[in-house]
Parts: sequence; structure tokens; C-alpha cells
Amino acid sequence: MKGGWILKSEPSEYSIRNLAEQVIGRWDGVRNYQARNFLREMTVGEKLYFYHSNCAEPGIYGSMIVHKAGYPDPTALERSSKYFDAKATADKNPWTSIDVRIDEVYAQPLTLTEIKELPLGECRLTAKGNRLSVMPITADQVQIIETEIRKKNPVSAAEDITRQDTQPLENETSIEDSKPSKGTKRKQKVDVEEEARIQGEPRSTRRKTKK
Repeated sequence: MKGGWILKSEPSEYSIRNLAEQVIGRWDGVRNYQARNFLREMTVGEKLYFYHSNCAEPGIYGSMIVHKAGYPDPTALERSSKYFDAKATADKNPWTSIDVRIDEVYAQPLTLTEIKELPLGECRLTAKGNRLSVMPITADQVQIIETEIRKKNPVSAAEDITRQDTQPLENETSIEDSKPSKGTKRKQKVDVEEEARIQGEPRSTRRKTKK
């Protein structure tokens, strides 16, 4: 098993539920160089743990998949964004975003209190004074954390409703302009009724829609 990643977000700004509604979202607003460099190391298909920070019960609340590898963070150029960087330009933007796709929302999160009880050894997540919002964990730590998560959240084909169509698309363009982002917390919803209506029509009468 390879190592993994933990990404932090305050749920009042962007939560695992927000991502679940969007299905695909942009992870942006990282303004620490070390955390940025970690984002740049991530590859399409890697699993990430979604950690809720600065809340009543901090912990790992779900998982997501890298849908598109690092690209320039557009919020650095948006004057209306709290992540705006006056020194960044279209030609020289030092900040990085990735696109993520929902993998699973945990019915029972793995809390920070529980994480501290695990034999993780040296771990950035539990280190005193750690302020990074993006951090790597070792293969052994991934195995320990995943085992505890599965104890609290057994997975079965019938129960796991959040892992739907999670395979990354290698040739898909980034969502920096067209999709919701972590920074702006905009929501994208699927028109379920329209889709159901189309599926119920004869194939010859279905309208083609742009994707």
C-alpha cells in the first residue's frame, strides 16, 4: 500500500457534504508553500482523506479522489476572493489547485480524539503546532487509519451509496472556470427529474446534451 494524503477544510466554509452534492469540486485557496508543493505531488486517481478542522468535532469525515492534477489556482487572480494574491498574474501564478471527486462520506467520522489513540508514530496530523492544511501520511499510517474507518463504517455494495462514478477522467479539462470551488462554496446540482425523463424516452427521441 502506498502513502496517502489528508486535506483539511473548515466545514463552515467547505465540507464533505458540499463536495458530495457537487460530486466534483476544486480544492483551492492553499496559501502555504509547503502545502502547495504537496498538492503538486498528487496524481490522478490518488485517494485523499477529507478532514474537518476548527469545528466541534475535528476528524476525518470522508474521502475523495484526485480527478485532475495540479494547475494554477484561479482564486489567486480573483479580486473578490479572500484568496486573492496581488502579486499573482495570469503568466506567473505561484498557487496550485486540484480537482477532486467524491469517494465516500463516512456515517461515523474518525475523530481527532480517536486518531490520537492510534499507533501512528510520528504524524503531522497529531504533531503540536501543525498548521498545514495539506499533509502526507505514510503507507503504514494509511493502513491503520483505513482499518479504523472500516471498523466504524463497514462497506457493502448495498450500503455504500457515495462511491458512484468515481473513476478519474484522464482527458477531462480542469473545472477552474465551470465548476464550484472550495473557496466560493458554490453548489452544483444534478437535474435528476430531467435525467429520469430522458432515460424513459425511446432512444430515437432523446435529445443530445452537452457535457
